[in-house]
Amino acid sequence: MLNKNIFSERLKALRISKNLNQNTLANAIGIGKSAISMIETGQRAVSVDILVALADYFDVSLDYLTGTGLYSKEEQILTHKDEIVYALNQFYDTEFFTKVSAFPNSVFMDIVASTIKDIDFLDDEDAPEITLYPLVPAEAGRNFFSTLK
Repeated sequence: MLNKNIFSERLKALRISKNLNQNTLANAIGIGKSAISMIETGQRAVSVDILVALADYFDVSLDYLTGTGLYSKEEQILTHKDEIVYALNQFYDTEFFTKVSAFPNSVFMDIVASTIKDIDFLDDEDAPEITLYPLVPAEAGRNFFSTLK
């Protein structure tokens, strides 16, 4: 489900981070400036076409832009960052994720979201239960991450 507040905040932050004004962004994706203003303030819903155009323009995932998928658990993931890094390092037999944990939180989240299918938090005191994407066998992961050491 689209969280309008997260989406609006992320859209505005992305636009500002690229030093764009609302008019420039609107022209780039083919909508009016007032539409961008209304989207950023949560006064207008967005179509799938606009959502995809914005994600493509900023080169971000729809999950990131809308605060869904693993990004809906971003606060919990960042709270348990050390446990997640430890589990991923153990699974892939690498120290790669220790290095990644030093990156900005947005980069860390992108890497985690591309590596992990789901994380369940039973409660905040428990270690997270991680489900990795089944398409990345442990052996392939170890080989890939060993090249990055």
